Amino acid sequence: MSAVLPFFDSILSKNDNTSTVIVRQDNRNDGLYASGPYMTNNSTFVPAWKTAKKYNGQRATVLGEETTKRATWVHIKFADGSTWWMDKRGVAPFSFDKVLSTSNVSYNAQIIQNSRNDGLYHDGPYMTGETTYATASKTAKPYNGQAATVLKEETTVKATWVQVKLQNGSTWWMDKRGILAFDPISNRVNVNYKVLINQSSRTDGLYATGPYYTSLATKLAAVKTAKQFNGQEATVTVEATTPRATWYLSSLPMGLVGGWINVVLHRNSNSYFSKARWPYAYLAFTVHIDVANTEISKGTLVWIKAINN
Repeated sequence: MSAVLPFFDSILSKNDNTSTVIVRQDNRNDGLYASGPYMTNNSTFVPAWKTAKKYNGQRATVLGEETTKRATWVHIKFADGSTWWMDKRGVAPFSFDKVLSTSNVSYNAQIIQNSRNDGLYHDGPYMTGETTYATASKTAKPYNGQAATVLKEETTVKATWVQVKLQNGSTWWMDKRGILAFDPISNRVNVNYKVLINQSSRTDGLYATGPYYTSLATKLAAVKTAKQFNGQEATVTVEATTPRATWYLSSLPMGLVGGWINVVLHRNSNSYFSKARWPYAYLAFTVHIDVANTEISKGTLVWIKAINN
């Protein structure tokens, strides 16, 4: 009399190791079984009436594994709370993107979304944590063209991300490719000395709200010039640096029209420059006049960019 072979597949090995996976069913259609791996009991003998295709691309938590002669099977829990057994070949390991570098910054920017629709993430760059894994429910499209302040930058394998503060006061993370970054201002130092504006052979532009290309208001070519400032005295009170140049904050006498300007300052026989500070006969400058209206009162502050001729 011959031996009776077992009908159901035996469990050859098992473990309770947990992990996070992502369901990969692009070229598969794996069955889902509620009470165990396929062909291991009466409930899993028939073909599955539910498949993993509907969960393709979703994350799931692995609760354990069992191996039979047919395959290794994973017991997984989906985001909807349901638990199923399926072939391990239908899932792939999942991990969040690592932050490769991070830096605190401070510069102005403009949101550029003409041909983009970047997602906005509150807690960090996309795919770096539980709350940034899903597709963003809010995008930068409604803020296209608006000014913003960049507070932080982080780089992942996908992109460089910026934390931006919008005009409404809210802060979000978004792809840096979706902004136009203006020049940051750094190395600000208080000083106190006088200069003389020389526009005899120059016609420098004026900018009303800051040095060229440091904000949305200063990214375009100047519409006014500094010719009318020729021969005027100014007092420098602050020095600051951008990637393009060194700039000087100065006060001008009354009667001048406000703006940022490129001017030449002349060291004459008076005490406008000390030899220790200004060893050159002529210096090229850009001047920022920081005013709320068009008339400058005595003592109004202006910025000056220094370039040795």
